[in-house]
Amino acid sequence: MVPLFRNAAIIAAVLMGAVYAYSVLTGPNGIAAIQESHSQVVEMEQENERLQREVDRHKEFIRRIGEDPDFRDSLIRQRLEKQKPGETVIYDTGELPKSPAAPVH
Repeated sequence: MVPLFRNAAIIAAVLMGAVYAYSVLTGPNGIAAIQESHSQVVEMEQENERLQREVDRHKEFIRRIGEDPDFRDSLIRQRLEKQKPGETVIYDTGELPKSPAAPVH
């Protein structure tokens, strides 16, 4: 009788352990949560790489402004819409002028 009771207790303990393990693994802090946090880490690493490329691009732009006076001068004149004395600036809007004889759509 004692061995039967011992075997039943061991089987019950193993079953309870299996049920507990299943509930822990499928619960809110289980495998699904681990997969979600892993995907968040991957997304953050990709965003970090994108931001690092952007920082590098800005650093290169700043370096070029500091080293190339012609680029710096043209950039300043372009952004402030200034021109040198005797220089003519033509603004292109990207649209072709409409002919008075063009058909109306």
